[in-house]
Amino acid sequence: MARTRIRRGLDADRISNLPSNVIDNILTLLPLHDAVRTSVLSKGWQYKWITVPYLVFDWTFKNNFSGNYSIESIIYQVLLLHRGPIVKFKFCGFKFGPDINNWLYFLSDHRVEELVLMNSGYDPEQWLISHNLFTFDHLMHLFLANVEVDAPNLKSFYFNGALTSIYFKNASCLREISITCYPIFRHTTSEAGDDDSNMIKVLGQLSSLTRLYCDRGFLQFLAKGGVPQKLPVNLNSMRYLLLNITDFGFKYQVCSVLCLIRSSPNLQSLRITSANGSAPDMMSATQFLRARE
Repeated sequence: MARTRIRRGLDADRISNLPSNVIDNILTLLPLHDAVRTSVLSKGWQYKWITVPYLVFDWTFKNNFSGNYSIESIIYQVLLLHRGPIVKFKFCGFKFGPDINNWLYFLSDHRVEELVLMNSGYDPEQWLISHNLFTFDHLMHLFLANVEVDAPNLKSFYFNGALTSIYFKNASCLREISITCYPIFRHTTSEAGDDDSNMIKVLGQLSSLTRLYCDRGFLQFLAKGGVPQKLPVNLNSMRYLLLNITDFGFKYQVCSVLCLIRSSPNLQSLRITSANGSAPDMMSATQFLRARE
């Protein structure tokens, strides 16, 4: 009787006989540490997890992380055993180290479509992204936080997405910037200071910039911390300004626009568009600007 019950239990294991793509979908819904744990279910499950296309090392993984192995050694083992494409790779909640550039080199050949790298360290200079980041031919979604991109020969920068902070350093070759974004912060402003003004921190060192496109979200971001009348160093190479504001009633966007114009003495082309079709509150904007004089 006992043998009969055991046999019926084995026959009832229908999950193991599902198509591999269905099993992959099931494992994808599990946190990575749980997907790996399925390897102890039976000999047939020992390596089913190695084709999971989503590798997520995040706070959930960190909270379940235990043992004498470092997170770096675990990731090396996962990548070494993995087979097939890696659609998503996420690494956040840990402090970055030099190993991550080796991972990027490995991942660049695995058709990664979404890459999320969030450094838990507060100093982005502790880790520089290598040129391997720019070799992902299938990459469609990139999220970076608390990192520094080392690209001293960069000439053009285009960004579209959510923005918490962005700064440029060692970018003497940068000629063109286009940023369309929705800032992830609740806007506050104060009197401008060198240590607080986003306008100064982001654009204050880009003396070679010739073309700049800012949408209303980025103009609002530049206004955070206060907007100076003009930048400490003129943008003497600036020739083309393309600016999109919500409307002229959004006062701090207008301040950002005026600061950029005042700081570009050799400007040749200026285009300002409004995203709001309603009539702007010109009187409110005028009163606000006069109060700042």
